[in-house]
Amino acid sequence: IRSIDGSRVCGFEALARIEKLDGGLLSPAIFIPVSEEVGLVRVIGERILPKALAAFSQMRKRGDVGPEAFVSVNLAPDQINEGLVDFILTALDLAKLPPESLKLEITETALVSQLDLAISVLGRLRSHGVSIAIDDFGTGYSSLTYLRQLPVDTIKIDRSFVTKIHRKPEQISILKTICGLAKLLALNTVAEGVETESERAALEKLGVDYGQGWLFGKPAPIDLKPNHNRAIGPTERTSGDQR
Repeated sequence: IRSIDGSRVCGFEALARIEKLDGGLLSPAIFIPVSEEVGLVRVIGERILPKALAAFSQMRKRGDVGPEAFVSVNLAPDQINEGLVDFILTALDLAKLPPESLKLEITETALVSQLDLAISVLGRLRSHGVSIAIDDFGTGYSSLTYLRQLPVDTIKIDRSFVTKIHRKPEQISILKTICGLAKLLALNTVAEGVETESERAALEKLGVDYGQGWLFGKPAPIDLKPNHNRAIGPTERTSGDQR
């Protein structure tokens, strides 16, 4: 995740993959829906977060990232419960990371489906310094009413808007509206799936704050030494790859 002009690395998104028997990798677009159906998505989420924090802590110790960089981890709807705050604060403590180094991402549809609980739990996490982002913004309710209630600081613009930015003129108007709304509410904006320089330039002109995608760097194993000349750590190609 970089500043939209590409000059500064700001954070990293933790991506999960399942290794298949043939050695290939299974995308979250496949295993997340299945895990939701069988009730395992919460278990997967609770295993990923501590691992992501531990990996990011090692990156900080090696000096691969600056003190202001953060790691972004997706949060499953089933993980939003009264025990989440203690779980996350404990994981941060074990990884020896400050709360400010973690950003939690959750889809707007999942937030609205349990609005009161989300406001309570995520609000407590925000009070401790953890950042909250609405993932895939624009694909769900996108309501100003609930957006003002939620304890979030970042809007992640869904990749579907970015890829059509030069093909459908109405996308410019939609993105202008999203950016204007974000500025009105003092929220940061992150464009997902930025793959070309023309997309990046258009997003910068519209006032988007940050971007991530293959233009800045491809997904990489957590033990891979970062390339400071391009992208330091994993970014995603599609919105379905973000878990």
